[in-house]
Amino acid sequence: MKSQRSRPQSRKTGPQPPRRGGQPGGMRKLPEAMTQLAAGDDRALRKRPASNRDRVRDTRDRVRISGTNNRDARAVYDARLRSLLQEIAAQNWAAVGEGLLVMEQLGLYRARNIVNFQAFATSVLELALEQAQTLLDEAAARASRPLERLPEPLVALWIRTEAAMREHLGEVALQLGGSLGEPRLEFSVPCKNVGQAVSALAGVGRQAAGLAHHLDLPGAQRAPRREGESPGAESSATGGEPRRPLPRHSED
Repeated sequence: MKSQRSRPQSRKTGPQPPRRGGQPGGMRKLPEAMTQLAAGDDRALRKRPASNRDRVRDTRDRVRISGTNNRDARAVYDARLRSLLQEIAAQNWAAVGEGLLVMEQLGLYRARNIVNFQAFATSVLELALEQAQTLLDEAAARASRPLERLPEPLVALWIRTEAAMREHLGEVALQLGGSLGEPRLEFSVPCKNVGQAVSALAGVGRQAAGLAHHLDLPGAQRAPRREGESPGAESSATGGEPRRPLPRHSED
């Protein structure tokens, strides 16, 4: 007869690691809304879902700043960096602070794979971190704006608009106006050369059309086509000429 071997009993000594789920007996913790429902409070189930108003729906790979093209973001960053270095050389510290504020609010240094403001200020601009932070705080106080990143759609719109303006007009100055609840992107178009002005504004329109594909906002939805209206046609009520489709703006 074959002898039956008894299995050695494992001896567990000392404190035991917590079981999966982190709760006694391995039970998982319920979401807060379900806990409130079990307690008789059904208001948690009537909460509205989080809004996508401050997000850009961009699934492209290797995009540094959501909703933008890498080449446009790099072009704007390089131009802003040149201006900052010139102001530092001239010791125009108020202008330096304003440039730092734009860099931080847009996160524009991400266009060149710079991880944060500290690395940009100390490694690229070669400023002392305390000095750069002071200039940044003072600029934010003068502008009456909090030191926080602007919403992704506004960041993308700013970069796309400035890239188009710089492509046709060279040096331009965009700034953020309005209030915290109703921000306004402000810029001027020199019209001494009307042809360049028209090209710049047309470029801004193409950039805005490219951004609309990444937005999930009610204001960015295209108007429904009227019954019997051909694609790309202008409504006769406006008295305009038939609208030609805008050329597709490459998204890389």
